[in-house]
Amino acid sequence: MIYRFKLLTMNIIFFLLVFVVLIVLVVLFSILGFIRNLFSAIFGFGKNRQTEKNERNQNVQNDHKKVFEKTEGEYVDYEEIK
Repeated sequence: MIYRFKLLTMNIIFFLLVFVVLIVLVVLFSILGFIRNLFSAIFGFGKNRQTEKNERNQNVQNDHKKVFEKTEGEYVDYEEIK
């Protein structure tokens, strides 16, 4: 009986310890991610720099497209040949 109680107590303590370690890791990674984003925004390196480069490339590609307004164009008579 005492052995089962000790085993149950040890299991509870172990799972609480694992739970606390997981919470600490989540908080730590959140803080590190915030710091990385902060440095990326201030100094211009990291993931955001690549994202900005991709956005600039997309804007350049969009500038080369011809844009026609709805009022522009001409009517072409269509004739089906059989």
